[in-house]
Amino acid sequence: LLLSFKDAGGVKFTQSVGPSPPGEYWKLTPCVTCADPGTYRANCGDAGEGQCLPCDSSSCLLGSFLDGCGGSSPDSPGICQGCPSQLAAGYHWKEPGSCEQEANICSCDHGTAATGAACLEEGGHICASCDNGAPVDENNKCPAMIASHANIIYQ
Repeated sequence: LLLSFKDAGGVKFTQSVGPSPPGEYWKLTPCVTCADPGTYRANCGDAGEGQCLPCDSSSCLLGSFLDGCGGSSPDSPGICQGCPSQLAAGYHWKEPGSCEQEANICSCDHGTAATGAACLEEGGHICASCDNGAPVDENNKCPAMIASHANIIYQ
């Protein structure tokens, strides 16, 4: 016989029971209650104890987040949902399972690297400005400088 109940606090528990001996009653053991909203209840078996497991967003892809784990859904490990906002130009998703955006940072030889909206791809080679006043070329790069006597020659 499978019995399923909710206790006074609304915690659901299920337990298999056999026939009770004459004059005895079933003793039902409720499943564990997880106090941490970052956990969910799992493995509530015949004994009813179960365990609290951490919500894990590591299986979510970039641009998605874990929704419905623990908290008001105590028995749910959650599901990955797409982030409600689109990725802004010049930004990337900070980590899988998070909708937090982080500004792109480019690289630049002989100058200052572009960041944010000026850097369209994380780690791309785009210079915002060049050392010693040299102009950024049409490829968004800074030329190497060679000192020749008192004159600076850009290559």
